[in-house]
Amino acid sequence: MFGDDKMAAAVADGLVCHGRMVGLAGAGHRVEDAPMLGKRSEGDAG
Repeated sequence: MFGDDKMAAAVADGLVCHGRMVGLAGAGHRVEDAPMLGKRSEGDAG
């Protein structure tokens, strides 16, 4: 995508250097509806 490893590293470095931390609280809908946890979505049949 970037042509070479140096360009990809430079882009990643720029994003990390100038990025902002975004904190998210609470469980997301994917965690709440996770089949592994035995929970089902409202649209599930059965």
